[in-house]
Amino acid sequence: MKDPALLPNLRYDDHLVLAADYSGDHQSSEYQILTFLLADRPGVLKSWDIVRREIRRDFLSDGRRHAFKKLRDAQRQKALGPFLRASAEINGVVFCVVIDKNLANSTFGYEFPDVTDVRPAVLAKLIRVAFFGSVLTAGMARPGQTLKWLTDNDEIVGNAKVQQVAGLVISSLFRRLCPFEFRDASIGIAGDFDDDYRAEDLCSIPDLVGGAMSDMINAMPKYAIPKTAGLYTPVLTHQSTKATILAAWFACLNGPLKKLLCLIRPDTNDGFYVSLGTPEVDFCDMHSSHLWLPPDPGWKWNWRTESRPSG
Repeated sequence: MKDPALLPNLRYDDHLVLAADYSGDHQSSEYQILTFLLADRPGVLKSWDIVRREIRRDFLSDGRRHAFKKLRDAQRQKALGPFLRASAEINGVVFCVVIDKNLANSTFGYEFPDVTDVRPAVLAKLIRVAFFGSVLTAGMARPGQTLKWLTDNDEIVGNAKVQQVAGLVISSLFRRLCPFEFRDASIGIAGDFDDDYRAEDLCSIPDLVGGAMSDMINAMPKYAIPKTAGLYTPVLTHQSTKATILAAWFACLNGPLKKLLCLIRPDTNDGFYVSLGTPEVDFCDMHSSHLWLPPDPGWKWNWRTESRPSG
């Protein structure tokens, strides 16, 4: 790698956590988006967990969850800025995979022909989730570590039967793609943990990123998406305030938390392009561009100027 600082070192601690969330399954989206957060135990417990408890106490004491789709109420909007600042201090990486839905049935060469009691579309999605989660973890872990995989309550774990298949598919792909074995590995649904919403808040980070990336990528014509690095592509349609804030945060490299974007598109020869990098977002100055717009009417909170939660 030309710049090792683009990725964190997650091999010091014995324990890793992988939180995952999935976006873009609605019909109006042209892309399926799989987003992962991989972090070590100190990266979660050292400061992030303390601050996110303060944020819950000050803004979300009723138990509501950070969620991109629900960023309409003032309390979630108030919590967003402090939550993003705290999350940037996690020693880990956010890996956002954007897959063109023309490849929706692709499992990248991995098949499970003996699995017949799960809908093909759900199985294909599960294989893709397991594939990219395994590739990310295998490339950054070391022998002897433990791994806890947290997932949002999604159709790939929708009932006991599908959960059993999920365990089979994920463990199988880890064995195929990882050159070593973990000391212990488990998968759990974030909402099932009794941990003062810690697992759900971890999964909220990929939820927020995935939702924003879905809005941003669907606003760009496919022909305008660059296939080479270093090109600037303007987004000429209005973006929601929440998507703009989250895109700026995702493109910012300040703090230990690193971010990677992987875009997968079909090519003209029945194959596909894979573009991997760290995106940058350039927002026009309000005094020099007619494209600048004030926050959405429903946006009630100025997260840049308000103070952090007390504590």
